[in-house]
Amino acid sequence: MACNPLMKVDDLSVRYHNSNAFIRNIAFTLLKGKVFGLAGESGSGKSSVCKAILGLLPLGSAEVSGKIEFMGRDILPLSYAERRRINGKDIVFIMQNPMTAFDPCMKIKKHFTMTLTAHLLCSKKDALHYGGETLKKVGLNDTDKIMGSYPHQLSGGMLQRVMIAMAVSLNPVLIIADEPTTSLDAASQMEILKLLRQMMREYMPAMLFVSHDIQVLSVISDDIAVMKDGQIVETGRTAQILGSPEHPYTRELITAGLYAGGG
Repeated sequence: MACNPLMKVDDLSVRYHNSNAFIRNIAFTLLKGKVFGLAGESGSGKSSVCKAILGLLPLGSAEVSGKIEFMGRDILPLSYAERRRINGKDIVFIMQNPMTAFDPCMKIKKHFTMTLTAHLLCSKKDALHYGGETLKKVGLNDTDKIMGSYPHQLSGGMLQRVMIAMAVSLNPVLIIADEPTTSLDAASQMEILKLLRQMMREYMPAMLFVSHDIQVLSVISDDIAVMKDGQIVETGRTAQILGSPEHPYTRELITAGLYAGGG
């Protein structure tokens, strides 16, 4: 497997207008087939990093500098329209709360057909067939029932599986998962983590996995970066970070085991 970075973030900084919140000098690389974990408590800047990569920072509310090189191209200067051609196809986003990620007025099959026909330029019939096959891969075998359901008729764990199925059905090269297990119980969390690992082995994308939960990151991540007050304070292989942390803040997080917050 090639070791050339799929994405390289270099000296990324974001300063919000009318706010003291900012991130600065963020740097990391994402490799195909590997999961990079981004850890940090609420307000550390994790979500700002994700939004900067996706081009979703509110227009006119922040100054962004640095470089985000994706597949050999700096995407930071791209327009919103240019980013939309990348997001949803080459880069997909798995959100934190599956209950709010879907339109409650649309059945699951409508979500699939709208997403797949828009990005894969396939027919609705092909979108439903491919979507059904992907649902089976994530352990949802009663595809007709799932496709015919509204989001509120499914559990949080089932909806998270549906979201993962929609993401991988687009065959992305990069998955950004922002706290994807936070709203789930412990058993569902482990099921989703195992599923994501399975999807990584099968589809071989790169993944940026954001979490406030050090235990979750120990299960899913190959490498970890720890953020505090808008900066990365430590980064390295997961085993190295968890076994021999160098920064006091990292040691604090590991000692706590599970720490509160979002991103």
